[in-house]
Amino acid sequence: MTWQIDCMPEQGIDLTSPTEAVKWILVDSVGPQVVEFTSPRTSSELEVGEHNVRVVISENFGIDSNSVELFWWVTAIGQTDTIISGSTPLELDGDIETGLRLEFFGTIDLSKIERQFLQEKLVVKMRIDGRDIAGNQFERDGNSVNFPSGVWELEQHTTGFSLEQSGVELSKSSLEVDENTIVQIHVRNDGMLGGDAEVLVEIVDLSGQRSQLARTTVYVESESVNTLLVDWKPDSPGLQRVEVTLGETTDKTEFVDVMPAKERGLLEDAIGATNPWILGMTMTMLCIGVLFVLSWLRVATAKQGDSDLEFEFEDYEFDDED
Repeated sequence: MTWQIDCMPEQGIDLTSPTEAVKWILVDSVGPQVVEFTSPRTSSELEVGEHNVRVVISENFGIDSNSVELFWWVTAIGQTDTIISGSTPLELDGDIETGLRLEFFGTIDLSKIERQFLQEKLVVKMRIDGRDIAGNQFERDGNSVNFPSGVWELEQHTTGFSLEQSGVELSKSSLEVDENTIVQIHVRNDGMLGGDAEVLVEIVDLSGQRSQLARTTVYVESESVNTLLVDWKPDSPGLQRVEVTLGETTDKTEFVDVMPAKERGLLEDAIGATNPWILGMTMTMLCIGVLFVLSWLRVATAKQGDSDLEFEFEDYEFDDED
């Protein structure tokens, strides 16, 4: 805006400087704009909990720092229905309220999301609201409910099954036909959700022929390990091994040379099937019992001999008196 004096007398001379008599009026018709989020990092996956938020805002003519507020909400990916939402005021980092990179910070809390929703793929969306010193609201281009200024994926609680290293073990290293052994399968769940793991157990011989031993499931809690037990009773001799398939993962034991069944007597089978500790204790008790009986018989025999001698002696003296 420039100004000059008008309606002067004929002899009046306007000495107003056309360059110095200038007043600039700044007209601001553009609101603050969101430049970028520096925290959380772009494309990062957010955990359930509190998160620090830092956002860069551009405002050339001054921003009302007390009016800046962050709005956030959580939806399933590809959906618009809000599962949980909230808002938090943001604080200006520093004292300068004018510039192309004004940084604001605050926190959001995602810990109140119910665990049942975490089984789906969720996203966290954010937008900024507020005004500049001229009263202009934040620009809505790329900063609205339909087009949020920031989007992050939220961690999904799923199962993550895998076989432990050396996760397939046999209770016996040498086997015979029709002899039972136990296959131990250790299944790990690294996921945040417990569930049933489907396990396929097969017997493979040296020629590559396969036979299914078991197809079953085992429940494994989140972030833990569970052991599945499967009985194996070989029905034919030869080199054989156990292969376990879990999803895309396969583990196997070393080849075991299954020997033909040996003929055993009745007593041999009974003794062989007995626990060695129990068998040892039984034999010890039997020996102690036999020793006790022999000792008792010896003592009883000795007493019986003394009684006979006394009886004969008394008879002899009775005869002398007669």
